[in-house]
Amino acid sequence: MKILKVLKNGMDFKFDQALKVLCALLVAAQLFL
Repeated sequence: MKILKVLKNGMDFKFDQALKVLCALLVAAQLFL
């Protein structure tokens, strides 16, 4: 059960990081366009 929780936290963290990168790219695109 603990392993699943750690995996879930890891996935959430990776997803959160990806979301931040995506938002940063969108903002950069807005600035350049």
